[in-house]
Amino acid sequence: MKLNDISLIWNRENVVKAILECRRDEGIPVFKTKYAGKRFEIDGKPAVLMVCWGGHDNVGAYFFKDVPPREVEELEENVGDWRNLLEKYGTPEEIREAESYGVYIKGFRLPKIVKV
Repeated sequence: MKLNDISLIWNRENVVKAILECRRDEGIPVFKTKYAGKRFEIDGKPAVLMVCWGGHDNVGAYFFKDVPPREVEELEENVGDWRNLLEKYGTPEEIREAESYGVYIKGFRLPKIVKV
């Protein structure tokens, strides 16, 4: 499946592809579970919005649908959600690749993310 649909089914493949697409653009994947205190839903089921913050503006935002309620809770409870999701769903190679990119913000390139 190409990541050109605005809404994707929440599964390992789609989550990892979206994160890597954003990191390849030197952005930071940010996962949002709600707006104005109300959780996102699509067709009455939990949904999550992923926005690629920063980067070269080549990656849009995606709504993930059919998100398991426990995943929504974990996203709300934890910090560093894209890394946590890659630890859970990604391969060691995918994790290394995602962490190898720097962050680009409006003409400024920040240093690469270093895991300590």
